[in-house]
Amino acid sequence: MTTQRDAYLEEVGHIRSELSRTLDGMDYCLDWKPSDEEWSAREVLYHLVDTPEGGIHTAVQGILEGSIGELTIASNLTNINEERRAKELGEVLDKANTVLDGLGQALSATADASLAEKRASVYSVARGVTEERTAQMMVERVFINHWREHLSQLTELREMLGVG
Repeated sequence: MTTQRDAYLEEVGHIRSELSRTLDGMDYCLDWKPSDEEWSAREVLYHLVDTPEGGIHTAVQGILEGSIGELTIASNLTNINEERRAKELGEVLDKANTVLDGLGQALSATADASLAEKRASVYSVARGVTEERTAQMMVERVFINHWREHLSQLTELREMLGVG
């Protein structure tokens, strides 16, 4: 029988593959944006890597270990600085893979019961709301739903650019 944890681990693998496939060949256009209001692929990637601050892998691991009792999620930040703007696609993708590796490790070391029971108080800056979230909710909302949403955004950028 497949556990919820196993399903999440499988999803980590799927997202890793999709991210790599979607970004393949986009080295030259990492900073292209359809408009000033929209994000480039680089901005999307660093947003994913650092939401929540330190990455979803750190948040889930901390909730599961009990070392994080509360955290803040500031969405709508690109988390770009001059150092990050100078990175090549491979380096940026390495950061995303570090998050995915860390999340995979955190999930591998836990059980469904811990995912469902361990929780933290999460403040959403954009919504101005604090709520209790389980590790499972964090994986589903802040990882799976969030990363999939932005994978769609990256796919749209790829299509707009006509990358083969």
